[in-house]
Amino acid sequence: PLTPASFSASLSIESNDPDGSPVEVALSGNAVEPDIAVSPTTHNFGLMQLGNSASQSFTISNEGTGALNVSALDLTGSAAAEFSITSGAPGSIPPGGNMAVEVTFTPLTLGAKSAALEISSDDPDENPVVVPLSATVVPGNDPADIAVSPLSVDFGNVVPGSSAGATVTVANEGQQELFVYSSALGGANPSEFAIVSGAAPFSVLPGTSHEIALSFNPTLPAGFSASLVIQSNDPDENPVVVALNGTGFAPEIAVSPSGHDYGDVQLGSSASQSFTVSNEGTEMLDVTALDLTGSDAADFSVTTGAPGSIPPGGSLTVEVTFAPQSLGAKTAALEIASNDPDENPLTVNLSGNAVPVPVQDITVEPASYNFGDVTLGATASFTFTVRNDGTADLLLSTVELLDPAAAGFAMFLPDTLPQLLAPGGVFTVDVDLTPAALGALSATLRFGSDDPDENPLDVPLSGNGMPVPLPDIAADPPSFDYGVVTIGYIASQAVMVSNQGTADLVINDVQLVNSNCLNFYRLDAPFGNPVALAPGAQMEVMVRFEPKDTIPEPATVDLRISSNDPDEGQLLVPLSGSGTVNLTPPDISVQPLSYDFGMVMPGDTVYKDFRILNEGVGELLVHNMILIDDDMDEFAIVNTGLRFTVAPGDTHWGTIRYAPYDESRDRAFWVIKSNDPDERKVYVRVKGHYCPPCTTGFSGPQISAIQSQVYNRENFAGLLAGLQDPAAAISMTAPVVSEVNVIRSLTVREGEVLNLQIAAQGTQGAAAQITINNLPAFAQVLPQEDGTVAVHFLPEYQHAGYYELEVILKDQDAAGQSRTRIIPLVVENNPDEAALSSLAAPAPASLVTTLPEKFNLEQNYPNPFNPSTHIRFAVAAEQAMVSLKIYDITGKLVKTLANEVMPGGYYTVEWDGTNDHAASVAAGIYFYRLNAGEFVQTRKMIYLK
Repeated sequence: PLTPASFSASLSIESNDPDGSPVEVALSGNAVEPDIAVSPTTHNFGLMQLGNSASQSFTISNEGTGALNVSALDLTGSAAAEFSITSGAPGSIPPGGNMAVEVTFTPLTLGAKSAALEISSDDPDENPVVVPLSATVVPGNDPADIAVSPLSVDFGNVVPGSSAGATVTVANEGQQELFVYSSALGGANPSEFAIVSGAAPFSVLPGTSHEIALSFNPTLPAGFSASLVIQSNDPDENPVVVALNGTGFAPEIAVSPSGHDYGDVQLGSSASQSFTVSNEGTEMLDVTALDLTGSDAADFSVTTGAPGSIPPGGSLTVEVTFAPQSLGAKTAALEIASNDPDENPLTVNLSGNAVPVPVQDITVEPASYNFGDVTLGATASFTFTVRNDGTADLLLSTVELLDPAAAGFAMFLPDTLPQLLAPGGVFTVDVDLTPAALGALSATLRFGSDDPDENPLDVPLSGNGMPVPLPDIAADPPSFDYGVVTIGYIASQAVMVSNQGTADLVINDVQLVNSNCLNFYRLDAPFGNPVALAPGAQMEVMVRFEPKDTIPEPATVDLRISSNDPDEGQLLVPLSGSGTVNLTPPDISVQPLSYDFGMVMPGDTVYKDFRILNEGVGELLVHNMILIDDDMDEFAIVNTGLRFTVAPGDTHWGTIRYAPYDESRDRAFWVIKSNDPDERKVYVRVKGHYCPPCTTGFSGPQISAIQSQVYNRENFAGLLAGLQDPAAAISMTAPVVSEVNVIRSLTVREGEVLNLQIAAQGTQGAAAQITINNLPAFAQVLPQEDGTVAVHFLPEYQHAGYYELEVILKDQDAAGQSRTRIIPLVVENNPDEAALSSLAAPAPASLVTTLPEKFNLEQNYPNPFNPSTHIRFAVAAEQAMVSLKIYDITGKLVKTLANEVMPGGYYTVEWDGTNDHAASVAAGIYFYRLNAGEFVQTRKMIYLK
C-alpha cells in the first residue's frame, strides 16, 4: 500500500477443471501508519528565581492507526544544559495511546533561557517534533556569597629579576549581584608582588566568576610574603584575605640519595643506582666533574651522566654501577665538583658487599587445594603463593592449568611470565572454579622454573559442582473478586506473597496498575525499600476496595508485584469489584462544627465534648478521625475509637483535649471521614491560646471601661447611650464618638474584634478584686502589665445573640465594699461573608452556600495604616492549602498570617505591624502575597508611624 487506507481485490485462477473454472479468491488489506501529537506544543516556565526549579509534563499521543515508536527524547538549544528530562523514556505507543514526559528547568545563571524538547519517532511527516521551551531567570532572595579560590598562593622559587604569575578566581555563589570595590596588596612584602589585571572595582553576577592575575617579582634571594585583601558586599565574608608567598634563590646543589649501600651483590654480576643532582638555587649550576674515589673505586663505575650545566630547578641523572671483583665489603665515594659556593665538591658515599653465587628453591603454598561445594554459575576463588626459599634468584618461567575446561577451572596471573624471584620473593596465582557440570571436579596447576630438583611442580585441584538456588514467587489468592460493595463502605482483602523457592526472594515494588486504581488502594502504600523473603517466608499486602460511584460492570485492577523471580519478574494478581448506591444512606451531623478552648494556663489540660449524630436512614460508618495542621500536636481526640458505627437516629460522643506547650495561638482541623455519600469528609476547626502565668493587681479610683479597639467597615465604636443613673454608671470613652461617658450596650459583629479594658482601686487606696461573670465562650480575659484587665471578644457566626456581662468590684480592706455593674453585649451576624479573625471554617447555615467564583486577594484597608490593617481574600475551592505572608521591600519574610488547609469561602485577617517574633517593624512599604492552590497574587501596602 502507498497510502493509509483499506484495499480489496480478487485473484482469478483459470484451469481445465470442467466445473470449477475460474476460481475467484477475494483479497483485502488495511494500510496503517502512526500520527504523533504533543500537548502542550510549547511551554514558558515564566519568571524563575535562581536556586529554584520547576517541572512541566508533556503528553505524547498516537492519533494514527499504527504503533508509534518514539526513538529519542533530546534537549537542544543554547540553554539545554539547564533543562532535564526527569521522567519518560523512548518507547512504543499503540494507536490511541499516550506517554508522559516531564521536563524540569533548574536555572544556573540569570537572563532569558530557551531550549527545545526534540521527539524523534517513526511518524512519516512529523519527525522530529520540536517543543520550544523558555524561561526568564531573575535573582533569588539570598544575598551575594563570595567564594575565592585559592585562598593561598605559593609562587615557589623564582630567580631575582624575573617573575612568576598566578590567578585568583572570585566567584559569586549567592543569588544577588556581588560588588567587589577593593582589591589591594598588604602584609610584610607587598612591593615584591603585583596585581597584573582584574583589579577592583568589578561586579560578579550570580553563578559567574572573575579572575585577578598576580605576579611575584623578587628583588633578592630571600623568602617574601604578602596578602591580597578583597572587599565586597558579601554580608558575612568581608574582607577575604588571600595569603601570598614566594622565594628568590641562588645556585644550590643537592643530590638524592645522599649515599647508597648496594647490599649483597654476587660475584660476576652488578647492581646500579641512579643519583639525581638538582639545582635548588636561583642561578645556573655548573657541574664540572664526576669522580670516583676511595680504596675500592675500581669496583664502581659511572655508567650514565656527564658534567654539564643545570638551570635553577633543573636536575641531572648520574648512574653508578657496582660490579665487585672480589668477595667482601667494598667502599668508595662519588665526588661532584660544581660552582656551588659552599658545597664543592659534594661527596656521595658508596658501599656494597660481594657474595658468592646462591642456589634457588621453589615452594608453592598450599601444596593442594579443594574448593569444596560451588554452585553452578557461581565462582569460587583462591590465591596460591609461589615463594623462593633458596639463596639465588628463581626464574619462574611457566604456570599452566592441565585439563581445566571440562571442570570449569581458570587461572589468572597478576603479571606476565617469566618472573625472577629474589630469595624470599613471592609471586601469586589466582585460580577460579566456575563449575561447568555437577559432581566432583579436578585439575592440576603446574609450575615451571629453573629449580634444579623440582621442575615441574604440580599442585592438585579439586571441587564439587552444585545446582543453583532460585527464588519462586507465589500469591494467595492468585486473584480476588470483592463482589458488590455499597458506595461509602470499604472491603479489604489480604494477598499473601510467599517464596516457594530455594534462594532469597527480593520484592522490589508493589503497585496497583489499571485505570480503576482510584477505587482500590493499599494500606501500606507507597512501597518503601525492597523486602527480602527467605525460602518459605511470606509477607502480607492488604488491598482495600472503596467504590467512588456506581460501577455496574466490575472494576478491575492488577496488583503488580515486581521481584527477582527469574521467570515471574512481575506477578499480576487480578482484583475486581462492583459499586452500588446505598438505598438507605446515612447523614452525618457533627456538633459543634468549631471549638475555641480560649486561654489555657501552662501545664493545664482542657477537654470539650463533641457528638456525631446519624440523621439518615442507614448505618453511619466513621472510617477515621484525624487532626491535621502545624499545631495538631497540642490537640488530641480521646474517649472514643477512631473507627465506629452509629445507627440511624443515634449519637456517638467523644472528647477533644487541648494541652498547649508553648506561648502561641494554636489552630488545627479535625477531619472526620465516613460513608455519608455527600459529606465524605467533615472539617471541624479547633483552636486555643497558651496563657502565660500572670497576677491580677489593679488600681484606679473607680471601675472604668475603655473601648480601645473596634474593627469594622465603618470604624464605629458600637451603640453608646446614657443611663438613668449616670453617677453609678461605668464610664467609657470612644475614639470617634464624643461627649459620651456611659455604656448602655456594646455591639460587635461576627468576624470583628472588640477589646474592653477594666481597671479598679479600693476606696482607701488598697488593692481591689475584680470578678467578671457570665463571660461567653468567645471572650478571653487577659491581665495587663499596667494593672488593668483586657476582655477580648472574638465572636464568630455561631455566637450571634444577646449577652450580659456582670462586673463585680470588691475592696480588699476591712470594709469589704463592693459594686456590681451589668454590661449588655450584642453580637450581630454578617450573613454575606466569613470575615473570621480566627480563620475558622465558614458555616453553610449562616453564609452563602455557593463558593466564590474565583480566588482573589483584595487591597488591604485602611491603606496607608497605623496601627493595624485588614486583608480580605477568597478561596474558590472546596478546600485548599493557603498561605498568606508579608515581605519587606528587600524580599525578606516578615510575618506569616496563614499557612493551613482552609475550606472555600471569604476570609479577613488582621496585621498589627509586628513580625513573626512579635517585634514591631519599621514604617515603610510592604508586600503581602497569597498562595492558594495554584493561585498566586501579591499586593503592596504602606505602614505609617
